[in-house]
Amino acid sequence: MARSLETLHTELRAHQDRSPDAAKLAAAGAGLPAKAAPQLRSVIKGHERKVYCVQWSGDSSRIASVGQEGYVLVTDPLSGMKTSAPIKASFAMSTALNQDARLLAHGGMDNTVTITDIAGTIPITRKQCPGHDGYISALRFVPGHDNQLVSASGDGEAKLWDVKTGAVVATFAGHTSDCLCLSVAPDGPPKIFATGGLDNTVRLWDISSGKCVRIFLAKSEVNAICMFPNGGAIAYATEQGQFGLFDVGSYACVSEGKTASNGAAMSVALSRSGRVTYVGFEKGAINVCDTFDMSQYDGVTAGHERNVASMAVAPDGTAMATSGYDGVVKIWVGSA
Repeated sequence: MARSLETLHTELRAHQDRSPDAAKLAAAGAGLPAKAAPQLRSVIKGHERKVYCVQWSGDSSRIASVGQEGYVLVTDPLSGMKTSAPIKASFAMSTALNQDARLLAHGGMDNTVTITDIAGTIPITRKQCPGHDGYISALRFVPGHDNQLVSASGDGEAKLWDVKTGAVVATFAGHTSDCLCLSVAPDGPPKIFATGGLDNTVRLWDISSGKCVRIFLAKSEVNAICMFPNGGAIAYATEQGQFGLFDVGSYACVSEGKTASNGAAMSVALSRSGRVTYVGFEKGAINVCDTFDMSQYDGVTAGHERNVASMAVAPDGTAMATSGYDGVVKIWVGSA
């Protein structure tokens, strides 16, 4: 039987107390791969200004990215070729792709979720979904349920949408300020997701009941979150440069770190195994952390020239995509 996150964390701490390298030995004994810095594979160009968001399709075949210049681009990460015409989205800040990269959602300062068919070379708008009273800050298709889309907004709410009809299925209210980010676990229960916001909280929601089932308090505004692959924990990054891991079962922060020299922590991602946490910073650096001891980390100082605004690990675990205010998307390999 697989050991719980709490048990593994306790073992790692116990080993670390005995020698500097013992935590690595404990992780190896648990069958986890060694922590390694990602290697840059390619740089994808096409945006003219800041790139706010990058996301993978569920089958890891495509990435979608949103630029300040007003376009959403869909790219084959292996070739770097664009697979459809640019999607005009003047106020977009966030995007998401469904499982087979045939549908794309985007939203932003227009307070509207737009769903576009990108199966052909010419994108076709299928639905425009008003319903939020603030900007659309994040979007995700629910893994295994392509007819369901979750959004987060500056109005402090998250919503569940029916993709076919464009109707709001449920509203999740609780944040007392802007809801900046959301995450859905790739292997976790399909009925839960997490959000983070300016009210310094990370919240876990039950889609079935519409209720918040966990509230975790961070030390400053939560800019980004990423759920552990099995849904048992939530990694977070904050405006004051803190980052860490909230464990759902123990209702506690079980790992945390901080770096003051790189500015705000703007983005966060977990490797496919959950072994490694990546944190992107305002000044362009990327931290590579042991998920179970984030006080120990290595750095990629030239992740981007400016602000690592978004990062996402491919669902199949083969690569990580990052986007920055330097106008490019980068593809990294070596994510365990």
